[in-house]
Amino acid sequence: MFEHTRCAGCHREHNEPSSLVQRDQRFCTDCHGELDRLKKDTELANVTDFSNDHPGFRLTLLEPFFAQQQTQWKPIRIESDARSTVSEHSSLQFSHKQHLDPKGIRSPDGDQLLGCDDCHRLNTSGREMLPIVMEEHCGSCHKLAIDENDPDKRVPHGDLAALYDTLKECFSLRYLEPLEQADALQLSEDMPRRPGGNKRALSKAEQKRALDWVDKQSLLVAQDIIEDRVCIDCHQISRIQGASGIEQWYVKPVVLNMQWMPFARFDHTSHASESCTNCHENADQSTTSSDILMPEIETCQECHGGENQPDKLVSDCVMCHRFHLPGRGLLDEKERATSIKESLDEMKNREVSAPSDTDKNH
Repeated sequence: MFEHTRCAGCHREHNEPSSLVQRDQRFCTDCHGELDRLKKDTELANVTDFSNDHPGFRLTLLEPFFAQQQTQWKPIRIESDARSTVSEHSSLQFSHKQHLDPKGIRSPDGDQLLGCDDCHRLNTSGREMLPIVMEEHCGSCHKLAIDENDPDKRVPHGDLAALYDTLKECFSLRYLEPLEQADALQLSEDMPRRPGGNKRALSKAEQKRALDWVDKQSLLVAQDIIEDRVCIDCHQISRIQGASGIEQWYVKPVVLNMQWMPFARFDHTSHASESCTNCHENADQSTTSSDILMPEIETCQECHGGENQPDKLVSDCVMCHRFHLPGRGLLDEKERATSIKESLDEMKNREVSAPSDTDKNH
């Protein structure tokens, strides 16, 4: 579209003190103000000014689907007027209201007063949020410890097979501990163990007895961790009919949406003077992770205006939008489809890590 247009047609000469970037909105609205005339079948709405003639924000959500024997996610775009009919499918069970209680939230170290930035932290660019990591953001309260006498002994997060192996290792060591350590470790006196701690090899019968006891104790503790005490707080847990051992449990994988508006630019650092709930309204009252807490365009328009509104922050098109370069022209349907696919694929590859566990509940 712009391949045969001179640079000076849009940009000023180099010796002028002003920026070379053409920022007045006419540069964009000359076309975008009448897209329906220029391209009859366009999916984009006309826009001439951010204050009074701009469509609502379209969001990008991750939609789960089942393929190749596992749950995967694909990005889909949601129209602004359909936002109230959709929800996020992260598979996470989480209440912002509970964690942002102004009275504090109970933790192993006493009541703690949490804020948004305890979990939501900016990356080095100041624009996007870093991923939520269980061990870093949740682990101080939702502990994975398995021995109250040794708080550093924990099961790994996110891998049931590794959790089970850790438990079996722990109980195998306990089975073989000498009797003189029983009082110090507060172990049950009737717990089976190798008498006297001598180094003779166990017989096959003793080995079978040891393995049976280790498996039994490991599964009991695994059930306590998965169904009663830890995993169930945040994850969707189910039992798989006909399965046994650690494979009888299925924890639905969690994938959080990290790119709600992949075609827009937003700088959180520039908005540091605002509280999070000024834009993400009612976030502190949300009780489920399926709630979409992204702001509507009306929230931005409280402070931002078009170039003819001096009483607000003048906001031109390039403040939030990237210019479409040659080969990515939006008036060409094929090029536009390619542009959208490339951007969504980039978002998916950068932010979404699909689990490898087979979705056995499907």
